[in-house]
Amino acid sequence: MRAAFISTFIFVCLIYFFSGFGKTLDPALFNYLTVSTIAFFCVSLRLFSWFQRPATKMYLSGYDATSVKRMLSCGYHKLLYQLTQFVTTRFVVQNQIRKRNYIRWAYHIMLSGGCTLAFIITFPLVFGFIIFDGSDDAGHSYKLLMFGVTMAKFPIDSFIGWTLFNGLNISAILAISGTCMAMYHRAFDKGLKSTSRFTEDWIPLLVILSVSLTGILLWVSAHYMEGYGHKLLRYVHFVTVAFLILYIPFGKLFHIFQRWLSVLVKFHQYTGNLNQQRECIACGYQFNYQLHCNGLSSTLDSLGFNYNFSDKHNQSNDEFCSICPKCRRTKLAMVQGRTLGR
Repeated sequence: MRAAFISTFIFVCLIYFFSGFGKTLDPALFNYLTVSTIAFFCVSLRLFSWFQRPATKMYLSGYDATSVKRMLSCGYHKLLYQLTQFVTTRFVVQNQIRKRNYIRWAYHIMLSGGCTLAFIITFPLVFGFIIFDGSDDAGHSYKLLMFGVTMAKFPIDSFIGWTLFNGLNISAILAISGTCMAMYHRAFDKGLKSTSRFTEDWIPLLVILSVSLTGILLWVSAHYMEGYGHKLLRYVHFVTVAFLILYIPFGKLFHIFQRWLSVLVKFHQYTGNLNQQRECIACGYQFNYQLHCNGLSSTLDSLGFNYNFSDKHNQSNDEFCSICPKCRRTKLAMVQGRTLGR
C-alpha cells in the first residue's frame, strides 16, 4: 500500500513537471486525468502485490553474481539481439498466439494494435505532454509541441495532419474490427464457449467496443451532424472510458502489465542455458539449467510444498529439480502399477 501511494505521488509530480508545471494541461480533460491517476494507483497496488509472489520474485531477482558474470561474458550485442527478438516476437508479432490459431491471432493483433495506438495518443494529451498549437497561422497549420518543445509544424489539410487528427478514429476501427471478430469467435467456437466467462472474457470486449463506438459517434456528430447529441455522447464516452481504465487493474486486461514478465522468462531461459546444466539422477540427461532449478526449489519451499526424497546414497533430492520429466513419468507409472498390483 505504501509503495503504491509513493509511486502515485511520483506519477502526479512527473505529470505536473513535464506539463510545464500544469500550463499545458487541458481543463476539458481533467476528468480523464483524475480517472487515470486513480487507475494508476490501483495498477501499482496490484503490481506490487504481484511482485511479492514467490514465482514472480524468482524471475525478478533470480540472478546471482556468478550467473550475471557468465551472462555478460557472451557479449552485450548478443544479449541485446535476444532481448529485441523476444520483445518483437512476443509483443509485436505475437507468434505465441499465431501458432495456436490464425483467427485468434488476427483479432488479437487488431485489438492490441488499436488499443495501443489509442493509449499512445490519448495519455500524452491528457497528461499535457503533447499539445497542438494553431494560434500562429489562424488555424491553417498546427505545431506539435512535446514537453514544450516544437517537434513539427504541418498544414491542417496535409497527410500528416490528417493522420494525427484521425489517429483515434483509426484505432477505433481496428478495435471494433478485432472486437467483433473476437465476439463472433467466442460465440460460435465450441471450445471457447465451454471455457468463456462473462466477467473475464465478455466484459472487456463489450467495454472496448463501447469506447470505440462512442468515440466514432463523437467524430460523426462533430463533422456530419452539426454537433447534434455531442454533449450526451461526450458524457457517455467518458463513462465508458472511465470504466475501461478502472477495470484494467481488476480484470483480464491486467495481463497488459503481466505479459511483460514473459519476456523476462524467455530472457531467463536464454541466459540460464549459458550457465551450468542440471543432470537427471536417473538417466544422466541434462534436462534443465541450474539457475531455474534453484529458483523452482526455493519457490516450492516458500509455498510449503515438499517433494524431497532420498536416493540410494541417502542424499536428499528435489523431485522436480533432480529427475527429468521422462523419468518422472516412468516412475509415476511404476508406482501406480504397484498400487494396482500389476
